[in-house]
Amino acid sequence: METERNYFIVSIKNHSVTAYPLNFLILFIVVIALFSSFYTVEKNENAVITTLGKYEKTVGPGVHGKIPFIQKSDCIDVTSIRREEFGFRTSQEGSQDQGAIYTDVIEESSMLTGDDTIAVIDYVVQYQVQDPVKWLFNAQQPELIIRNLSMSSTRLVIGYSNFDDVATSGKEKIQLDI
Repeated sequence: METERNYFIVSIKNHSVTAYPLNFLILFIVVIALFSSFYTVEKNENAVITTLGKYEKTVGPGVHGKIPFIQKSDCIDVTSIRREEFGFRTSQEGSQDQGAIYTDVIEESSMLTGDDTIAVIDYVVQYQVQDPVKWLFNAQQPELIIRNLSMSSTRLVIGYSNFDDVATSGKEKIQLDI
């Protein structure tokens, strides 16, 4: 009988020793949940809140709360003008003293005109995100879609235009058609 008591006491001692790491783990999870339940949306952003992956709401700038581990916030810049460059890439932004440095991308800028002449056209497409929910959920890679649509519509319009129009007087009409 006495050996059973010792076994019982040893069992209690081992149980209390393992309780400290468990308490530490619980405290750690509570601290992480507390810190992850608040988020900040910058003045140029809107945040799209999802609950278990389903759209819940869109909130504006400021400090907001969410249910940790259940809700997720995706902040989308809705005021900045975004740009896609075609035929070149900006390698280094310019400053007041120096101009920007560009790298040519010939495979994007070479296009065949309606009179079978090759024209090299560099252009920029600028856009702004109007609806952050559509931006997040209606396409997997919206930037790639914008690039592909811009390239195909530009090539279509250039393909129906004469080289003289592309190079001189027809530029404004081509820009409107694109």
